[in-house]
Amino acid sequence: MSKSQSIHRVLIGYIIGVVAVTLVGFSAAWIWLEVRRHRADRMEAYRQYTIQQDNYLKGEMDKIFDFITLNRLTRTLALKQELSTRVNEAIAIADAIAESSKGRLSDEAIKILVTQTLRPIRFFNGRGYYFIVCLDGTEVLYPPESQYEGQNLMNLTDRNGVKVVKEEIETARKLGEGFVVGWWPKPGVNDTAAFPKTTFVKRYQRFNWLIGCGEYLDNIELDISRELMISLRNIFKTENRYGLVFDLKGRMILNTIPSMDVPGRIWNFADGHGLPIFNMLRDSSLAEEGGFLNFHFTDAINHKAHRMRLHARRVKEWNQVITLAIDSDSMADEISSVVQNSNDRMSRQMLQLILFISIIITLILLVSRWFSLRIQRGLNLFSERMTTALRQKGAVNAGEFSFTELQQLANSFNSILRQRERVMAELAESEQRYRMMASNVSDVIFTLTRGFHLSYVSPSVALLLGYAPKEAESMMPESFLFVQDHRRVRILIINMINRRVRNSEGERGGTIEMELRHIKGHRVSVEIFVNPVTDSEGRFLYLLGVARNIGERLKAQRDLLESEERYRLISSNVRDVIWGCNKYYEISYVSPAVFHLTGFSAKELAGASLQAVMTPESFLTLMNRMQDTVRKASQGKKNLVGSLVVELEHLRRDGSKFYAEINASVVFDDNGRVIGYNGITRDITERRKANDELLQSESKLREINASKDKFFSIIAHDLRNPFGALLGFSTALSDRFDDFSDSEKLTIINQLRFSSESAYRLIENLLEWSRTQTNAIEVSPTLFDISLLVNETLRLHSIQAGRKKIELINNLPVKFHVYADRNMIGTVLRNLISNAIKFSLERGTVVVSHETTEELVTILVTDKGIGIPAHNISKLFRIDEKIKTSGTYNEPGSGLGLILCREFILRNGGMIWVESTSGRGSRFSFCLPRQ
Repeated sequence: MSKSQSIHRVLIGYIIGVVAVTLVGFSAAWIWLEVRRHRADRMEAYRQYTIQQDNYLKGEMDKIFDFITLNRLTRTLALKQELSTRVNEAIAIADAIAESSKGRLSDEAIKILVTQTLRPIRFFNGRGYYFIVCLDGTEVLYPPESQYEGQNLMNLTDRNGVKVVKEEIETARKLGEGFVVGWWPKPGVNDTAAFPKTTFVKRYQRFNWLIGCGEYLDNIELDISRELMISLRNIFKTENRYGLVFDLKGRMILNTIPSMDVPGRIWNFADGHGLPIFNMLRDSSLAEEGGFLNFHFTDAINHKAHRMRLHARRVKEWNQVITLAIDSDSMADEISSVVQNSNDRMSRQMLQLILFISIIITLILLVSRWFSLRIQRGLNLFSERMTTALRQKGAVNAGEFSFTELQQLANSFNSILRQRERVMAELAESEQRYRMMASNVSDVIFTLTRGFHLSYVSPSVALLLGYAPKEAESMMPESFLFVQDHRRVRILIINMINRRVRNSEGERGGTIEMELRHIKGHRVSVEIFVNPVTDSEGRFLYLLGVARNIGERLKAQRDLLESEERYRLISSNVRDVIWGCNKYYEISYVSPAVFHLTGFSAKELAGASLQAVMTPESFLTLMNRMQDTVRKASQGKKNLVGSLVVELEHLRRDGSKFYAEINASVVFDDNGRVIGYNGITRDITERRKANDELLQSESKLREINASKDKFFSIIAHDLRNPFGALLGFSTALSDRFDDFSDSEKLTIINQLRFSSESAYRLIENLLEWSRTQTNAIEVSPTLFDISLLVNETLRLHSIQAGRKKIELINNLPVKFHVYADRNMIGTVLRNLISNAIKFSLERGTVVVSHETTEELVTILVTDKGIGIPAHNISKLFRIDEKIKTSGTYNEPGSGLGLILCREFILRNGGMIWVESTSGRGSRFSFCLPRQ
């Protein structure tokens, strides 16, 4: 038990303690602030002095960089002016040569003379030369590496990947002249590094050239660097001003700090504090405005320590660091003076503070003594009135107390008494409501104590398990469980009691699904939620639990799983692809059959766009059709139903294409908004193939029917005419033989021969054509001399040509071989030469010539006859077109010969075509393989 103490003594002690702590804290804070201000004064003096030095160093460094910039600008302008002058001189030389040689030499000779004149010219200490480039990129003159001359260097790039020649040509085209900068290695320098080189180019209109020359810019930088080093040596001679210049490879270029011994490897040099000063200077110089450092070193001669302020800035073009230094030793005296003044001021203020604190403590002790006695009397009175109120169940009169705090305490005591009475009434009412709720809900509510005893079970246990509530309360929890669940449930309850189980919302508790034993022995599926109940201090009281029958829910879940399994079996075994996508056409589901159709697995296409398995045109068509379907379905509004069937071209994984039929429907939500699409895709390759074969068969039947018509037309008309002439002339000769003179008889005999030849050729073509239609002719290609075959064919038609005094000419070379069926090509030549004679005028010519490539030979049969009308040219080789044309001597023609020619040429792997102008003749050409 703690020792009792008097309130007024405690109060006085607290007041004195608070005042003492306050005064000590105030004093400590004041002292801390004074020390801080003292330190701040010293730091401010140091800072102001440092700022002054930094501003001075920065100003001097700016002057150096202004000097570099001005020199660079001046020298660059001078270089550009000199380059421009050099190029203009070269153009003047070229103009002079061209004018002096005009009329005597060709342009090519003049070009050679100009290039040879400019080639040996050198300037810039041998580094400068002239080069010439055609505006198409061809290098005309390049003295350093003449092997590039004659090559197209349009795509030549420098070390930065810039197509410099292309840029030079564009500059000359657009502006006429200009400067171009590139990065190139220096001739004669083994280093692989590239250097900036500025080039001036100017267009030379006379020969469509550009002429140029250039110079490396780093030479300018070297000159500026040398001049700067001389200037810095003079600047650093001033007292207390020093300088360092070193490059990024660690070489010291300039050092004006006296008695500072720097080793060959400057990176290993450290100042008096062991800091790698040159490494720090290099790093600080990388900033845009450079950086500042403090430097401590010991004089190598008199061993005196020195402090310096350094400012370093890098010259990027030189890879060098320029450092300015100024002596900082004088700064220590100024700072010491500031510190002494601050110490004197702080001592005076400390004495004043001690006197003030002593007076304050004395006054506070007197006041606190008087005040504590008044509080003691008020507390004694409050204690008496509170005891009376508790005994009589009344209230404390707050008006009896003079202190406001005691009045508030009395009112709080009265309020607590009223709240206690109200809480007790509410507790009784709440207990009654809880018992009514537990008796009427279907879920079983129960409480479980620490000893695993059921202290309460709601009446609903009779509906769930068949037990009466009192009977259930007398049973152990294990009595309701099956043996395999004993250990699991006990561990869960122990964990909850020990507060180790939390539900999904972070509250302590847990849910478990299990099976309980019904009074009749069968199993009841339940979901049990339990939560530990604790007192205000967190100590465990009991477990509150709720058990709910979930038999119907589990049955619904099983039914859903069975339905999903049936759907999965259907979608996995049908050959059609079942798919679904969202409104952005991103696939949300696709059946495994997609692998057999496209080569993509269902996993690969999950989340992909439908466009992955369609051609772009097909995907656009599908989107348009889907939008039309949605628009039409939205017009009804009442029952939104939208579906479509479309055949589209799809893509396989290997890039091949195939056609598939899509049967798709639109999915709407309850508000009529589109949320996605479902569909079935079916491969219709075989169906389209069968349809194509049907169309080909139909085309073949039309061709056969046209062949039949052609055959009957020839038999009915073309074949009848020569035989009619034979019968007519032979009858006249037989009946009136003696009436005709010898010349007339000879004429009739010649007509009989002509009609016989015509009939023979027609029958021969007819037989050959019929054999091709029945595939009775086999192609037997050989390598033969087609020139010899042409000679034989021309001799065969010499009599026919002699009637019209037509000259037959073979322009094919001797032993000119082709690879084809000799008999078929002979038939082709006979028909083409016969037609050429038939449609030629008297004293014309028929010429057989050739054209060759590496793989083909083209034979041309040319005449100067009546030609073919333009509208008939496209009909010549078609059997379904009827063209009746007579020769210049009214020789009949069936058109069958050209059809036969086309058949034979195609079978030999060639092509046949015609070029003709009405009234100017025709040229029939066919090509054959050379071997």
